[in-house]
Amino acid sequence: MPAKALSPQSRQQTSAPRLTKNRIATLSSRQINQMEDDELCRVIRAACLSFMSKQTESRMPLQDRPTLVRMAFVARRNCQHLS
Repeated sequence: MPAKALSPQSRQQTSAPRLTKNRIATLSSRQINQMEDDELCRVIRAACLSFMSKQTESRMPLQDRPTLVRMAFVARRNCQHLS
């Protein structure tokens, strides 16, 4: 039986470390500002922000960088309050 190939999405998920809310809460401003757009999206998704609908989440990669950075800071603040 041939080995099952991983989809690009599952390969990305296995290669990147899982973000926990505690980890997000400890991110520095410098770390957030240095992140690539896809990393910012991962942080925002992992924070499970209450105001994010599935529709909003699906459009997140289409947002400009300043918006993603601001959302990542909101995600960090939200995770700090939960800790």
